[in-house]
Parts: sequence; C-alpha cells; structure tokens
Amino acid sequence: MNGLENIIGQNLLGNSIRAYLMASLFVVLGFLLSRALRWVLQKSFRRITQMTKSQMDDLLLEQAVMPLSGILFLFFCYAGGLLLHMPDRIRDTFNNTLFVIGALLVGAFSIRAVDIVFRKGLQPWATRSGFDNQIAAFIRKFLKLLVGFLLLATTLDHIGFDVVSLITGLGIGGLAVAFAAQQTLGNVLGSIQILSDRPFSVGDWIRTEGFWGEVTEIGLRSTKVLTRGEIMVVIPNAKLAEASIENVSVGKNLAVNLELGLEYGTSAGEMQIAVELLKNILDEQEGVLKKKLVHFLAYDASSLTIKCTYFVSNIRKFWDIQHAVNVQIKESFDEQGLAFAFPTTTVHVASLPKT
Repeated sequence: MNGLENIIGQNLLGNSIRAYLMASLFVVLGFLLSRALRWVLQKSFRRITQMTKSQMDDLLLEQAVMPLSGILFLFFCYAGGLLLHMPDRIRDTFNNTLFVIGALLVGAFSIRAVDIVFRKGLQPWATRSGFDNQIAAFIRKFLKLLVGFLLLATTLDHIGFDVVSLITGLGIGGLAVAFAAQQTLGNVLGSIQILSDRPFSVGDWIRTEGFWGEVTEIGLRSTKVLTRGEIMVVIPNAKLAEASIENVSVGKNLAVNLELGLEYGTSAGEMQIAVELLKNILDEQEGVLKKKLVHFLAYDASSLTIKCTYFVSNIRKFWDIQHAVNVQIKESFDEQGLAFAFPTTTVHVASLPKT
C-alpha cells in the first residue's frame, strides 16, 4: 500500500500522478455524464415534444442535444484542469481553447435555432397573416449574421483581443474599407429596395438583363433566377434594383404576339382563309385560352401582315405551346399554298439607254 502511495505521490512535470489521475477521472466522468444527458434528451424529452403539434420544439431539441452534452463535457474538463498546476500561459491557452469550443457549440446552435424558429414559426405565421415572407427571410438572414458577429466579437474579447480598439482601428482605414465594401453595401441596399418595392417575389417569372426565368431566391447580395434551360443565373441586387423588370407572373395569362407576313400576290380571299386558319389552330391547341385577336391589319413594305395575339395560362409550358402553334401554322399554310413573304425590292426602270 505504501508502495502505491509512493508511486501516485511522485511528481511529474509539476504535478503528482494522483493529480493527473483525479483530472483524468473528471474527464471520464464528464464524458459519461454527457452521454447520459444526450440519452435523456433524446429519449425522455423527445416523448414530451412529440406530444405537441408543432415540429419546432422537436427540431430545437434535436439541435440542442450536441451543444448541451458538449458544454457539460467541457465543464468537467475545466474542473479537471483546476486540479493541475500549470504555468499561466499554458492555463490561459487551455481555458481559451475550452471557451472557443464552447462558443462554437453555442453559436452553431443559436444560428440553427434562429433558422428553425423562422422556418417553423414566423414564416407560417407570415403566410397566415399576410406578412411578406421575403421580409421574414431577410430578417432571418440578418439575425443569423448578427449572431455570428456577436459570437466572433465575444470570442475575440475573451482570448485577449481588444474588440473596441479593433473596431476603432477600422476607422483609420475607413475610406479604403468603404471603397472596398461599396459594391457589397450597394447589393444589400438593392435587396432592401427589392423587398420594399416588391417588383417580384420568389416563384415569379421575370424578364430582365437578357434573362427570362423563375426567381428562386432573393438574398442579401444577389437574386437567383432559374432559366428554362435549368441554368442558375445570379444577378447582383444593386444591378437588378436599377434594371427594367418585366414580371410576367403578375397577370393571370401570358400574351403571345405573332406577326405573319404573306406575299403581295395573296388574294383577299386567301387572306381571309389565312385568318380563319389561325383562329382554328388556336382553338384546337391545348393550353391556349379562348381569348384571342387575329386580324389582317397592315400593308407593310414587303408583305401583307396578319397580326395575332393569343394567351397562355401556364407559364411553364409557354415555349412548348408556342412551338406547337408555330409548327401547326407552317403545316396548315403550306397545305393551302399560302406563301410567307420575305424582304424584297422591286426596281421600276422608266427607260433604257439607247444602244
């Protein structure tokens, strides 16, 4: 027994083996208790949250398991460290490391909690009450950035950085920072302008900047538009806020304007036949609404022009319907011998020089 006492009483790197064993015991105990806490949260508390109709508490509990068990383990590691004698520099590094890990756990949970509360709480409420979902999404992103900034500032302050002096120091290079951040700030202000004016919403189809597609996301910096070719186009909000935007989803129907030019040799009867053919094609085409305008309206430079306007209600099938109509027009006009005109020039010679 005395031999064992002598062994554990021996000094190693400034601490007795007994102190190392006690510190290790705290670490093992912390690990076991953290596992037990995780089991309790996943089993017992989950039964309570499953009794509610909302999924928000289930998701929050799921995200809280890891941070709570992790912080409990870090606490026992800290308590074990108190049993050991360390140089001040090593102890500060040890404590700061534990703090940073704990701050990361809390910060990750806080950001996810904000996301869950908004997705499962605020957005459904916004939908029911008529509150703009896009503004709610903007607030969610802003709060997540704010939580991240506060986490970073708190961590830097704890490990010895003077955050106030750091922020003040940024004022020295404020002009350079402002110049570098000008485009980013412009995009953020552009997103605020888009959300306040609401020229379009997520899910709308728009034409702008040479693109035509569905708005899938309005972010702080940019707006994402998915084109018909399944290409994701990212447009900076500052540029989009100043651009001319055609929102084709605002109206219930999408108009298609079509002009057909027939040769000047086409008779009046044939022009009437062409008009009736167009009306019949549109009546028979699935996806085209009954409302339509088909008229022989113009004597253009090289053609007799029929102007036609018809309406499509399904934007996603707009190109398919337009393609089907154009193919049917070509086939029907060819069968009737109706020829399309192309730009021509007729030169009348008053007299020829004598040879």
